[in-house]
Amino acid sequence: MIKFEEILEATFEWMAVVLFKPFNPKKWLILGFAAFLAGYLSGGCRLNLPLEPDKDTKANKASFFKSISSDFSGKTGFSNQAIKESISRFLHQPYFSWIIVPIVIFILAFIVFIGWLSARFCFVFLENVIKNTCRIKSPFKTHKKISGSLFRFNLAISGIFIIVSLLIVGGWFFHMHLAGLLNSYQQNFVPITLISIPYILILFFFIFFALILQQLLQDFGTAFMYRKKIPAYAALREAYNLLISHKKEMFVYFLLKMGVAFCGNILLIFVYLLAIIILLIPILILAGLAYLIYMILPAMAKIVFLVMISTSAGVLFLFLIFCLMCLGLPLAVFLRTLSLKFLARLSPEDNLFIL
Repeated sequence: MIKFEEILEATFEWMAVVLFKPFNPKKWLILGFAAFLAGYLSGGCRLNLPLEPDKDTKANKASFFKSISSDFSGKTGFSNQAIKESISRFLHQPYFSWIIVPIVIFILAFIVFIGWLSARFCFVFLENVIKNTCRIKSPFKTHKKISGSLFRFNLAISGIFIIVSLLIVGGWFFHMHLAGLLNSYQQNFVPITLISIPYILILFFFIFFALILQQLLQDFGTAFMYRKKIPAYAALREAYNLLISHKKEMFVYFLLKMGVAFCGNILLIFVYLLAIIILLIPILILAGLAYLIYMILPAMAKIVFLVMISTSAGVLFLFLIFCLMCLGLPLAVFLRTLSLKFLARLSPEDNLFIL
């Protein structure tokens, strides 16, 4: 009989050992970097592309969107010919091939690169948590083979997920078309609902199944890959067999993990707010001093000072953002350790802490 209170206690004790005994800021930053790239810390960026097209291009764009609006808002509704003509006009716009296509290719390549990097650092973070270290270079090279297997498997699963999701949505759209519900602007809510419910349920269960597989691979499959040096599909099969043989314990584990993650993220919100409030005071003081210095400088020196202070402020801002993200490291280490401690109780021969 597995006692989850003992697992939680052991997990908390190990998290405290890794991060607080002793407290080492350098170790926090290195572990935070590994956890961030492995996907255990949240983060993101926004890409803005301010474009200033000429007047003719603006006029073409205005007429293009106006024509689309008239195609789709008229009394005839969503006709196939209107859709085809609108898509054709969009694809033949001058900015499509020169701007949109390269941007889409770049975004896709960047997503693939992030996926590869995440797979590599998944085992970097795992090893550091297990061995209570803060190394990057050595585990990055050591686990190249299994991380490559994880990356290829994740890429294949992502492709299958996208294709199946598109097929489900496409099937729903085609069913609506056959029922004649896309041929008029005024739609009947009842038949649309009756047709949509089965597709929504299928999509929901498919996403749920994909999430279960993802969690099995992340929590237990990577541990099997790390210990046995096996490919991702074999590790997932072992994790699935573990799920089948311990259904009740795995169900409780996933509920427990969701509860811990939810409470931990709520607590993190207050920690982030408190940290931001504390940081605002010195930031405002430094900004005030920089403004006073800027005002007393001569005109030529102001340009140089503005460039220097802007560069320094940008670097400092990014560093502070990263430090704020590292405040979530205890939760990341706790959740990573929780799966390993639980696996050690289910299968003592797979206890990674005694390797």
